[in-house]
Amino acid sequence: MTAFFSRFVFPALLVSFATLAVAQPPSVQELRSALASAKRQANNSDTLDAAYELVGIAEEAQKAKTTEIIQDATTTLIKVIEKATQSAMNAGIPDAHDTLDQLVDLSFFTRTSNVLGADDVLQKSLRLLFPKITGDVRLALTTSNTTAERWPVAMTNLSILGELQAGAVLTMLDELSATIESGFNAEYARLEALAQSAANRESLMEDLKAARKNRDEQVKDAKANNLNTVVAEMSKSKGEQDRQESSDLATAGGDADMTCLETGILDQEGSMSAGQDVMSKLEEQCVLSGRIPSEDRCPSRNLYFLCRSAEPATERLIYTYRGTPEERSARDTCTGEVLPLSEAAAKTPAFKNPAMRRVMSCIPLGEADAE
Repeated sequence: MTAFFSRFVFPALLVSFATLAVAQPPSVQELRSALASAKRQANNSDTLDAAYELVGIAEEAQKAKTTEIIQDATTTLIKVIEKATQSAMNAGIPDAHDTLDQLVDLSFFTRTSNVLGADDVLQKSLRLLFPKITGDVRLALTTSNTTAERWPVAMTNLSILGELQAGAVLTMLDELSATIESGFNAEYARLEALAQSAANRESLMEDLKAARKNRDEQVKDAKANNLNTVVAEMSKSKGEQDRQESSDLATAGGDADMTCLETGILDQEGSMSAGQDVMSKLEEQCVLSGRIPSEDRCPSRNLYFLCRSAEPATERLIYTYRGTPEERSARDTCTGEVLPLSEAAAKTPAFKNPAMRRVMSCIPLGEADAE
């Protein structure tokens, strides 16, 4: 079970979102396809697995100013959260705690992605699950004693109470945090009384002190990196990145409209569906600045060379354009077959493995705007 405090070490979170910000917005058709896939996943599950993709889709739809997709993704996200919360309310401590962990994640993810339509349902779910799990844990602690079999279980449950308190602090639910803290202190005092009368008193007291110290550190971290703090830092980071990207584009000058490297990766096993995770594909397989996702391949104008790199599980077609920073390095680093430019210009080259299919391509920024 992953604790709240370990999931939200701020520097790691900052790097994560800075990386996501690099991806270019997908086309409306790709967004619709991704949304359809996420909705199918949501209908077939009572978990929060589809929620993260739905937030990403809504965020990309905001950039593309497609109100219909924003509303549909947000409505579906709300239903996913409600469904998962209801399931967690009827679940045992481990499963309910895992769902609560993810809801805390989503509270940060939706805020930093500026997907605010799910705020109310997230708050409602947190206010339901924090007390439910706190009550279940305290009930489990009533059977605790100092026997070798039961004491480790008691320490685990006491640690969960500490994590719950930190999670409430992290999401700025102060009244719930105070209630959970009171519960932690009461259970600590009761266990301390049991430990004082045990033969292995010193060992048990060390366990208790370690649990309280760990709780205190988690709460301290949570206060320093609460929801408002992280959102403010992320907004500042995104603003600085936007300014840097604008500066880089200005520096590129007239060559900016020729920047395009297309990497197509096809499915070797035929398992990819039309509604695959488009956002991750954009980031991982079409990776240069200045590109716009497109269903068509890059135009042949200014094409420098075409490299086909075949790996055991994938096959890549890499188009490099004259006037780009990749012009020199691409030829030096091509480990596969360099195809004739006439072949690249005449048609989309076939892949050696017919079972594979094209994931996506991109077009130069200037030509996309002209269309």
